Amino acid sequence: MLANPFFHNKGPLKLKDIIKETGLNFELDTNILDKEIFDIKNLSDANNNDITFFHSLNYKNSAKMTKALACITKNEFTK
Repeated sequence: MLANPFFHNKGPLKLKDIIKETGLNFELDTNILDKEIFDIKNLSDANNNDITFFHSLNYKNSAKMTKALACITKNEFTK
């Protein structure tokens, strides 16, 4: 597998530690917060150990189908 030229993977990191670094404050199930994130992937390639991003409604169907453990998105896309 080729190294990602955009970031150096320092994981795995617990989801709660990633959230803490953002400075955001919201509640999630403790079982989810203690899970480890191993990589950042796009919506279609992510699995249950990855985090992904949903930034455009053009990818709405992919967002519905993603297997990612967590998805970072805009407030208006959370539903």
